[in-house]
Amino acid sequence: MSGTRALQNHADLLAAKLQPVLASLKRYRAQLRVAMLVLAFAIFVSGAALSIDRLALKPSDLVLAPLMLLSLGIVPVAIAYSSINMMLMGKAVGAPIGFVEGMRISVFAQVAELLPIPGGAIVRTAALMNRGAGTLRSTGVVLAFALLWVSVAAVGGGLALLNTGIAGQTLLVAGLVGSIGICAWLANRFGWRIALPALGLRLFGIALVSVRTVLAFAAIGLALGWSDSLAFVFGIILGSAASIVPAGLGIGEGISALLAVPLAVAPEAAFLAVGLARLVGFAGNVIGVAIFAWLIPAQEGEADHG
Repeated sequence: MSGTRALQNHADLLAAKLQPVLASLKRYRAQLRVAMLVLAFAIFVSGAALSIDRLALKPSDLVLAPLMLLSLGIVPVAIAYSSINMMLMGKAVGAPIGFVEGMRISVFAQVAELLPIPGGAIVRTAALMNRGAGTLRSTGVVLAFALLWVSVAAVGGGLALLNTGIAGQTLLVAGLVGSIGICAWLANRFGWRIALPALGLRLFGIALVSVRTVLAFAAIGLALGWSDSLAFVFGIILGSAASIVPAGLGIGEGISALLAVPLAVAPEAAFLAVGLARLVGFAGNVIGVAIFAWLIPAQEGEADHG
């Protein structure tokens, strides 16, 4: 008994000593992410400017029809999709979320990605916890859904790059293994009524990002095949998952430019199209935040699941 008490005392002492270190690390990480955001923004702007120059694009070259469809069609559908995804996470952990409140959480989470913290994940996890879900269950379902998103995107990317060699084949196998494993974990933890819809939502989401990418290419006057778009979808999603840079700014565009080479697509076009799609999507989410902040009080959204 005394040995157990002594061990507990040592653990408490170690925890007390580590607290200042952990607090310092958190501050350093926040400072690092601010610096990374500034650097990423500079890379994003310079990369876009270089792409425009190399493609010799003029404002008159911008095609309005696909740009309008992207802005007024795909972005609202994407926000609605994210809301349904949030509702499913809430159902998994016993924290009911209505459609309108799911939209609120989703737009704030997207904009929060630019903060010097992993803002999107924090917003989603906090939303579940505020509705009574436990910390571990909330964190687990948010992380699992995010990993499943990357894994399913890897399957699509692998299919698009399948004929380019071992890299595409490896990506496909890794995506399949990851998707199956995460679905099995979700089924074991929350049941197949959560796992299968989660997978279905990911497939729909991949198709949505694919359409968004094709429209973004069309907006700068370039055609992109549907199968090739899946490779860029993987680059976009992988870039967004890079938490070292807020919102993965510049990373998704850079990965897409690299993936363009084996697909015989101009890297400059890939960088610019993916960047354009990002800007349009971000603008839509900012408008959504403004609408919810000023026009729709929080209790109205929460009434949906009351």
